[in-house]
Amino acid sequence: MPASFDDDGGPPTDEEVAQEAIEPLLEHWPAQFGERWAGAWIEWNPRSVYVSIVDPTLSDIESLSAASEDAGWHVAVVAARYSSDEIEAFCSRAAEVAVRSSSTISFGPDVRHNAVRVELDRVDDAVISQLSRTVPTDALVVAVTPRGRIIRL
Repeated sequence: MPASFDDDGGPPTDEEVAQEAIEPLLEHWPAQFGERWAGAWIEWNPRSVYVSIVDPTLSDIESLSAASEDAGWHVAVVAARYSSDEIEAFCSRAAEVAVRSSSTISFGPDVRHNAVRVELDRVDDAVISQLSRTVPTDALVVAVTPRGRIIRL
């Protein structure tokens, strides 16, 4: 087994073995689903991989289920409205608004919500209004973290 985790000299943990088993699939699936790919994420309890694709078919679900089961993971297929390419394009458009605002803490793709997530340190009507004109509202998550701040190193 490749040593991709901190090697303490002991045998790999169950989590390390599980991670090694799912990584090839996470690397393969974007190419398999092409323009329908929306993303994936894992959860450890219970050990599950969530795969988000546009217009999933029964064949997609069967294929994902078989591959995940072979790797020792449960799978949940999540139907997405937008592909990861579309979300990245929305992020680029949102960046034009977000980077100009002092209220922006962070922004980027939110795979679980199939959206662009923008985190603000306060409710900023102007930014929220501009974002909702720039990004489809069903692909926009605005989170407000009062007194949030960016720490620059």
